[in-house]
Amino acid sequence: MALRDILMVLGDAPANEQQLALTLALAVRHGARVSGFCPLDLLAAPRPAMELLGYGEAMATDQEAAQPSAVAAHAEQLETVFREELGRFGVAGAWHVGDSDPPAALLRLAHQSDLIVFGQPQPEGALPGRAADLMQHVLLEAGRPLLVVPYAGTFDALARLEGFHALIGWTETREAARAVHDALPLLTGAGAVTVLTILAGRDAPIDGEPPAAELA
Repeated sequence: MALRDILMVLGDAPANEQQLALTLALAVRHGARVSGFCPLDLLAAPRPAMELLGYGEAMATDQEAAQPSAVAAHAEQLETVFREELGRFGVAGAWHVGDSDPPAALLRLAHQSDLIVFGQPQPEGALPGRAADLMQHVLLEAGRPLLVVPYAGTFDALARLEGFHALIGWTETREAARAVHDALPLLTGAGAVTVLTILAGRDAPIDGEPPAAELA
């Protein structure tokens, strides 16, 4: 199973460098194309209306607000780094900017992608709520798998796509089955995969094999 189109969301997040390294390693391994998406609202200073109302309501009341030049300059810097890294790795791709309606633009791209890579917003940063809202919007509406890169730490083993230890939280549900299926392109490079099932009740009886036995 191979990835063909990877979408990476780049904003004002500490995980940008880790995102790029991991996404491009995946692209090289799978021969995938990478699209970069920059929602300008994640580069702008917080607006009280948006922070209080959330993405959808704020977009309706703040459509006419102009993006400051500093935001455009920041987006151009991200694009420059993105294109340079694509060239260095020999990966094909495209750059997209979300200005008037970032959630809608991101969803259109997400529907055409095999994997979406986000950077976890830093809790003490200026825009954690707004970034988390956008991530949740895509998670619930796109129908595509998300890979969220933590804002802290390094992930060299995962970037090499080999030797890392993966943990699957398993229940016999549609959601769990979909998640495991979507994760297969990553799990094939794992050094070990642990399947964990938590039974209802400390002394819950097991009738035959544990629920995760067949999956394992």
